[in-house]
Amino acid sequence: MLPRAHDRVQANITSTSARNLVTAAAPENCVASIGSPQDSGGFVGAALAPIVTGFIAQVTGTFAAAFVVGSVIATLAALCDTVVVRRPIGESELAQVAAVRAA
Repeated sequence: MLPRAHDRVQANITSTSARNLVTAAAPENCVASIGSPQDSGGFVGAALAPIVTGFIAQVTGTFAAAFVVGSVIATLAALCDTVVVRRPIGESELAQVAAVRAA
């Protein structure tokens, strides 16, 4: 079954929003370094989602529980973005991290 057009649009909107958060919070020279782990997590989630959804649907006999699990995960991800990212990352904070790594 082919994905519906609005499903593809939804996926593109959410991935663009996530990338824009990194662009807004990270210094220009660190966007790729900070955004790459986020992208990797999204790719792993996208690969596992059909497996987990199928397992939940098979165990419960309905897709409703799988949709609830997906909604909870999406809500937790949104809360993490809201709570964790409070202000842009400054150059001084990056220098502190670099000093800790060098030690």
